[in-house]
Amino acid sequence: MGTLLILPVLLFFIPWFVAVQTTLCVFLGYFHFRQWLLRRNPRYQSADGRIVAWRLARARPILAIQLVTWHGELLGGPSMSVAPLPDEE
Repeated sequence: MGTLLILPVLLFFIPWFVAVQTTLCVFLGYFHFRQWLLRRNPRYQSADGRIVAWRLARARPILAIQLVTWHGELLGGPSMSVAPLPDEE
C-alpha cells in the first residue's frame, strides 16, 4: 500500500512514535475515505446493489462491466489505414 510509504518520509521530520501513529491513522483513514467516495458515485451504487443481490442468491459474479457510447475523438497519434491484401492466386 502506498500509504505505508508515508512512514519513512515522516521519520525524517518527526519522532518515530509520532510517525508510526500518524501512518496508522492515514492507512486506516484511507479505506474510510475511499468508501465515502464510492458511496457518492451513482455508477458504483447501481453495480453495488446488483452484486449484493447476486451474492445473497449465491451466484458469484465473475466480471461486472458497464458499456457506454463514446462520442469523442481519438486523442492523438497517427491515423491508421490498412492496405488491402493482394489477391493470392
